[in-house]
This record gives sequence, C-alpha cells and structure tokens, in this order.
Amino acid sequence: MSTSSHPVLRDALVRERVALWRALAAGSLVSLSSVGLAGTSAWLIVRAAQRPAILSLTVPMGLVQLFALSKAAGRYVERVQTHRAVLGVMGHLRERVACLLEPLIPAGLGPRSADVVDVVLRDVERVQDLLTVVVGPLLTSVIAGLVTVMITGFVAPWTALSLTAALL
Repeated sequence: MSTSSHPVLRDALVRERVALWRALAAGSLVSLSSVGLAGTSAWLIVRAAQRPAILSLTVPMGLVQLFALSKAAGRYVERVQTHRAVLGVMGHLRERVACLLEPLIPAGLGPRSADVVDVVLRDVERVQDLLTVVVGPLLTSVIAGLVTVMITGFVAPWTALSLTAALL
C-alpha cells in the first residue's frame, strides 16, 4: 500500500509529520541505546573478570547507566509521539472516510449499509497497526543497524563487514 495511491492517508501523514519524525528519532535512540548497552555491559563484564583497578571501570559503568536511562526515556518519548501521531492520522482518516461515505449511505448501499460502514472503518483502524507495529519498528531498526555498522567500521572494519552481511 503506497501513500501515492492513497491521497487521504498521505495528507494525514503530512499533517502529523512532526510527531512521526520525533517518534522515529526516539525509536532510533532506543535501538541504539540497546546496542550500546549490550556492547558496553558485555565489555564491562569481561574487563571486570580481569580484576583491574576499580577506577578504570568507572567510565564503562557510567556508560551502562547512560544507555539504560536513555533507553527508558527514549521508549517513553517514542510511545507518546507514536500514539500522538497515530491518533491524529486516525482522526483525519475517520473524518475523510465519513465525508466520503455520507452521500452513499442513504442512496446506494441498501439495507446492509451498517455492515459496509463497519468493514470500511475496520480497514481504517488497520492503519494504526501499520504505523505502530510495522513501519515504526522497521525504520528504527534499519537506522540503528546503519549507525551500528558505521561506528563498528571505525573500530573494526572486518567486523563491520560481517555485521553488514548479517543484517542484510
């Protein structure tokens, strides 16, 4: 389903673009924080097993806390902005669909008009799932994967190549 063939959906998405961009940015922060948290905590566990001076572990411990807190805060912002955008899109879509169905109901749909309206509105509700369950997580995962590959490329180029192959 492309937005070019659905101008009503495209208009609704354009109206809520700020909230959608905020949700995408927060979701990417959550994904990147998860990667950073996993990497830093794994390194910290391995390094701590070597029993170094405790002061040499303070920066990695701080990074683990930073990633954990940014993951939690980012998840909250992502949820708020995603639902704000989706509710705005849904309101706009419902309004437009109701305006398009209004002239048809008394004249052309017959005695089963309530069933037709119910089916159409259920299809409109599925847009909510498309935005919250499919598009958002997919885009944030792609962004986090690209950023992770780029950062890994600076540290260990061969690892970045294998990570790229795994992500593809």
